Amino acid sequence: MEPQPKPPAEAKVVVEPRTQAQVPVEPKAIVEENGSGMSRREEPMPPERVRSRASSRPSTSTGTGSPSVELPPLPLSTLGDPRLFTPPEKKYSKHRSFILSHKSDVLANHFAMIDRELFLHLKFEELVSQDYVNTTDDLNVLDWAQYLRERARMRAEGHKPNDLNLIRSRFNLMANFVASEIVLTNPGDRLMIHSKFVRIAWKSYSSKSFNALVAILAGLDNHWVKRALHQAGAKLGIWETRMLRDLQQWCTSDDDFRHIRQTVEALSEAKSVVAASQDTSTPNGDPQTTSSSRSRAASELKPPQPPACVPFFGIYLSQLHRFSVLPDLIDPTAPNEPVGVDPETNTFEPPAHPEIFANLAPLPPSVQLEPLINVHKQRLIAGVVKSFVAAQHLAVKVQHPTDKKLFQKCLKLRGLDDDTFYRALAVYSGSDS
Repeated sequence: MEPQPKPPAEAKVVVEPRTQAQVPVEPKAIVEENGSGMSRREEPMPPERVRSRASSRPSTSTGTGSPSVELPPLPLSTLGDPRLFTPPEKKYSKHRSFILSHKSDVLANHFAMIDRELFLHLKFEELVSQDYVNTTDDLNVLDWAQYLRERARMRAEGHKPNDLNLIRSRFNLMANFVASEIVLTNPGDRLMIHSKFVRIAWKSYSSKSFNALVAILAGLDNHWVKRALHQAGAKLGIWETRMLRDLQQWCTSDDDFRHIRQTVEALSEAKSVVAASQDTSTPNGDPQTTSSSRSRAASELKPPQPPACVPFFGIYLSQLHRFSVLPDLIDPTAPNEPVGVDPETNTFEPPAHPEIFANLAPLPPSVQLEPLINVHKQRLIAGVVKSFVAAQHLAVKVQHPTDKKLFQKCLKLRGLDDDTFYRALAVYSGSDS
């Protein structure tokens, strides 16, 4: 008897639980953000369609006549992709500043190159005009890329943006950026990023990038930073504490930023000395003398690099603001009293004490005794302009290698407003108040 062929084995299908990624989704489903910040889904899948798909799946079988197991319908709330919306609390907790991924000296060099370009585009006419005193522009910029687009739009419309407001806005944003990065960082890492900014400030001081140095110190002294460190219970190390205190004392605003101003002036004088020594050491005349001097120069060490720095523009604004309160005209009979103008005749008022010149010969009737021009004030302003131009020559010598991607990150900084600062601290403290 021939053996009977075995019946084909019944195919068994193993049904695995369906995850969110396996749930079919309509191709036209759109996730967008409404006014409250919550995500919503348009054109959801009808419940009947979900149940029909779930019941049409093959069932598990343990033998003939075994009952089939139907999967329960998935609730519609599981159809959403959790990656499409991140609550503010998770967004703050996952924040990691890009400065932690780069060396302090590299970051200081990139910030220096940005400040260098802004300082070189500044014109002394804008400093002397004193138009910045009554400016109506908002200098508290929170997005540098958006600010540059706005300036480009104004220029296209025929308006001429002020370069002084540009460098002032950049300084404020840099200080805001430092405070924002510390506040947005998880409390456990705030001390690390605070120490990182201290080291960047030290590298800026070492490379004579004084504008970035003052901006970083201003950000570290922000009251939101102090509240964030107090919330984290963080305490600076000995090195960071001493370095921060020394840098703050060196960057004091007393006497028009005395230490920074004297350093920049000393570098300007050293630059002129180096230029003069190079001119006098240039050989000319006898070819034998030229060849011998070249051989001696080759055997000696290379000459020192010319001095260079990125000055802090505030030292010039501070001096000009102090000189601007001096009178433009002086009454020769009363130097300490202001000179008035008659609104009806639009002429200067007579001297306050004309009897002082009673012993002198009287002036002709056609000649009036007018106030004197305050030449001393003009000389002081001219001295500031001369120092500013010399400082721009120092900034030209600043050259650092830059990385294109990192340069864009350092350029397009963003900051926070007071309301966002408050909410960020409230998220980490676990309170809404």
